[in-house]
Amino acid sequence: MSTNNIQPQKGGRIGKITYPFRILGYTIGGVILVVTHWPVSAFSPLVWVVACCFLLMPHLIYGIYRFSRSNKQVEFGALLVDTFIAGMLVNLIDHAPFTTLFIVIAFPSNSLVIKGFRHFIRSILSLVAGVLLAGSINGFHFEHSPPLEVNILTAFFLGINYYYFAWSIYHNASLLRQSRREVRQQKEDLEQQNIDLERQQKEIKRQKDDILRINREIAAEKEKAEKLLHSIFPASIAERLKQGERTIADRYDRVAVLFCDIVGFSAYAKQVSPETLVLKLNDIFTVLDQICQKYGLEKIKTIGDAYMAVAGITQRVPNPALIIAEAALEMQEKVRQTSITGMDQPLDLRIGIHAGPVVAGVIGDSKFSYDLWGDTVNLASRMESHGEMGKIQCTLACYHLLKDQYEFEPRGLIDVKGIGEMNTYFLLRKKPVGELVVN
Repeated sequence: MSTNNIQPQKGGRIGKITYPFRILGYTIGGVILVVTHWPVSAFSPLVWVVACCFLLMPHLIYGIYRFSRSNKQVEFGALLVDTFIAGMLVNLIDHAPFTTLFIVIAFPSNSLVIKGFRHFIRSILSLVAGVLLAGSINGFHFEHSPPLEVNILTAFFLGINYYYFAWSIYHNASLLRQSRREVRQQKEDLEQQNIDLERQQKEIKRQKDDILRINREIAAEKEKAEKLLHSIFPASIAERLKQGERTIADRYDRVAVLFCDIVGFSAYAKQVSPETLVLKLNDIFTVLDQICQKYGLEKIKTIGDAYMAVAGITQRVPNPALIIAEAALEMQEKVRQTSITGMDQPLDLRIGIHAGPVVAGVIGDSKFSYDLWGDTVNLASRMESHGEMGKIQCTLACYHLLKDQYEFEPRGLIDVKGIGEMNTYFLLRKKPVGELVVN
């Protein structure tokens, strides 16, 4: 920030303070003219013009101050006018050495101090122009010994002007100090703003880190939720739920359903603590889950120690009964290899399977459940409940789908609750390679 940018108000302080100095100085200049050219007969028209200028000039300059908003421009013009009038005064006092020396030294030097070297040159040119203009009108006269009163009035005139210029220097120095204070204050304000900005940047960074952390936590929770959703529902059903679909019901014409029950586990449950019961049951169901994942079966649900799965929903295959039979045989084998301390008999399963059409869908509002409905589900459940320990019982329809690849033991007619008499078969094993029948 420079002093040149400091704009005063109208009728600025400089104009008001220098106004009386200029009136006094120019009045003394007029008195010098009168004393020098006394009596009246010695007066030339130029003397009268310059005397009137001396009397009117302070008011003119003050008017410029009063209606101008720029001290810099006003000071520039006023100094040039003062110098020009001083040049005319030099001629009108007949180039008196004492007065001329002081005027020549005073006005340009003050221009040099206040406005700089370029204005110093302008002041000299303005002074010379005033001398030449006055000389062209009044002629050139040289008085080596002017009256004492002229010298005294000239010294007083110069003193007034020096005082004015000294005050101008002081005023400019005051403006400079003020500008320095303002610059220092601006610097302090800027430093404080930088500190505040750094604090805000740190706060923004902290908030950004919090947002990133929250986003990571949300992503992690979303991933957990999706894993949980996929663990409860088939992948295709989970995606449909995520997209906002609420009424999900599908018909499948060819699926195979499996029900199995852990034989003797209900009696074992009465002998152990709840924690032990849940841990052991979890071990068994984990084995069954791994087998379902291996063969592409979809686990539907568990009820107590019963387990339900289906083939042909997540993977469309020509004969899902083949997959359910292979999985049932492996479940039977793996569970038999699992031992539980405290049970009176080896661990074994009772399994029932059936193949046919089903309806599958999601039910519930706040708690969703994926389930199957239809006669196929009911017959598979009856095959398990009317079966025997350690055996896999299937319906006649399922037998016809598997008889070419697997060995069976006919059980004959049994009375199935809610259905009546049915021919059922026990699935034993897969046929040796040489006995397989290729359709």
